[in-house]
Amino acid sequence: MNEYVVRRSHELGINGIIMHAVAGRDNLAVAVSTAHKLGVDSYLLISMSSGGELYDKNLDYGVTLGMSLGVSGFVVPATKPSIIRQVRSMVGNNYQVLSPGVGVQGGKPGCAIANGADFEIVGRSIINSETPRKAALNILNEIRNPTIC
Repeated sequence: MNEYVVRRSHELGINGIIMHAVAGRDNLAVAVSTAHKLGVDSYLLISMSSGGELYDKNLDYGVTLGMSLGVSGFVVPATKPSIIRQVRSMVGNNYQVLSPGVGVQGGKPGCAIANGADFEIVGRSIINSETPRKAALNILNEIRNPTIC
């Protein structure tokens, strides 16, 4: 099924997928291999903003699994800067770290990047705004000039 999702996503023009690390090697290996063959980036979600204790207790395993499979990077919530730092120290600069949860979920713009993420994912703070362009520009300014994290 995971391989089908990768292939179908690629057919639709999608160039990156996120998979849950807790699915384990047997469920991920073929999907990541297929993604490589198709030129689709693959990312492993290895922690979550709320709850997620199963992820955090198995963080080392998730990161090691992702590296052994050759994923493009990891998804680590902006609300957990210590986990971002830990993952960055484990993977060096060889993998991208994407951090969702900026804004509505409580992550402060710029803090995830300041702690080692490559990208911050901002959604609802922009799309729920009455002035999305202004909201996006304000968030971008905060990312460039983060306050105390």
